[in-house]
Formats: sequence, C-alpha cells, structure tokens
Amino acid sequence: MQPAPPREITTEELVKGLKAALKPRGHRAVEEALAVFRSSQIATVVPDPNLRTALASLAGSPAQAGIQAIRSGVFQRVYFGTPPNPAATAQVLIGPNGPEIVYHQRFRYEDFRLL
Repeated sequence: MQPAPPREITTEELVKGLKAALKPRGHRAVEEALAVFRSSQIATVVPDPNLRTALASLAGSPAQAGIQAIRSGVFQRVYFGTPPNPAATAQVLIGPNGPEIVYHQRFRYEDFRLL
C-alpha cells in the first residue's frame, strides 16, 4: 500500500468532509461530530485535526463508544508517531501517564475515514 502523499489538510476541508460523511446518519450525528471535533478537552488528547476528525466520524455509528473512551480519560494521548511494531497501523502503548494510541506516521495524510 502506498501512503497518501504529503499535503496540506485544512480545517475547512476536514469539517466539510465530516459533515458530508455523517449526513446520512442524521442531523444529531453531524452536530455531535462537530462538537467532538471542536472540543478543547478532546483536542488536548487528540491534537492532530485529521485524527480528531477520524474520532468525530464515529458519532452515530456502532463505534461511538470510542468517543467516550477519549472523553472519559481512558487514553491520555492519541497521536501520529512510530509504533513499536513498524507493520502496525496503530498500537496502544503505556505512556508515562497512562495508555496512549500511536498511529503510524505514514498514515498522516490519509483521508480521515480510513483512520
């Protein structure tokens, strides 16, 4: 698999894509997703906008509990980096303050729906 090439991913592009992706789930899912994306509490844990959009896209889906796992502090940080297993897309690690999720940096420029 070839990772997406480096590119600028704007907040406007992410919000537009998030709205379009969640529109079939209804207005409530779109509003919840936008609240997740804009949450300063969540941005502290998931600072990368592309990863935060991926999390927000779980609104109104069977995987929505993943949002609550971040809100409730189960994971201390979600970020792009190099997981211990270089073949992994993402891994849960035990960081100095608790569990963290590291997504392989080669996926940094992928469409949020793939994350």
